[in-house]
Amino acid sequence: MLEENAIVLMRNFIQRHKKEVDLALDLTLGRGKDSNFILETYPGSRVLAFDIQEEALDWVKENLKNQDRLQVVLDGHQNLDSYLDQEVDLAMMNLGYLPGGDKTIITKAATTVMAIEKALEALKVGGLFTLLVYRSHPGAGEEVAAVEDLVRVLDQRDYRVQRIEFYNQKNQPPVFFGIEKRMKK
Repeated sequence: MLEENAIVLMRNFIQRHKKEVDLALDLTLGRGKDSNFILETYPGSRVLAFDIQEEALDWVKENLKNQDRLQVVLDGHQNLDSYLDQEVDLAMMNLGYLPGGDKTIITKAATTVMAIEKALEALKVGGLFTLLVYRSHPGAGEEVAAVEDLVRVLDQRDYRVQRIEFYNQKNQPPVFFGIEKRMKK
């Protein structure tokens, strides 16, 4: 059976592949839906979440449960390494703009690529990284191309990469990338 949409696909992908999560990264906090998913799905987990908009952090602080296991950071995801002191089990990224927010404040190809590279470096062996790359906002084409260029050349001995998209959905649905860090042989 095929997945209903990209969000369901992403969540099912994570649940099929990760049995335990100690530390996860939500690299695009937004309205906190990914952070909330992690915290509810993995009760022993902690989440380190990033956003560049105070509006996102304020909204999440007012509306999200499990605040004791969530650390929100007002900073760009490309600076994630400044906040890490251990490897991570899971990283999630939904690119685009804050739902219900200012649509002119968007993720950008250059900082997105930096964040992906640093997140991949921080992943434990067996760790997962999920990306939903939205394509309908200005600048999205450049960002999609940059992500594709980066993940296409990841060494298959180090990473397993899947790309899935919904071809016949309206309004340019996001492209899903699932990446697993492999054990070196």
